[in-house]
Formats: sequence, C-alpha cells, structure tokens
Amino acid sequence: MDLFTYYQSTSSHRVRIALALKGLDHTVIPVNLMRVADVYLLPQLYAARRYGAELEV
Repeated sequence: MDLFTYYQSTSSHRVRIALALKGLDHTVIPVNLMRVADVYLLPQLYAARRYGAELEV
C-alpha cells in the first residue's frame, strides 16, 4: 500500500499510526504540498489575475 504524506499533515500521521497498529505493510511517499501548489495552483491564479486585475467577488 502506498501512503502519500506531507510532513505537516496530522491526517497522514494518524493514518501511519493506524497502519502500524494494524500491522499493515505500507510505503511512505513524501509529497511537498507547497511545491505542488506552486506548480499546479499558482499558474491558474496568475492567469485569473492577468495584468494585476482584481477578481470580482
């Protein structure tokens, strides 16, 4: 079983504890969520705010 984790995620810690208590084998795959946000989220935000225009609410 693969477990994708982020070091600051309390949910990931709880899942790791539960897997350990149940004795299930798993592979921890660290994911940097800040990097994921930079790569995938920020381009969309910049496109929405083209030329510094504000988004209408």
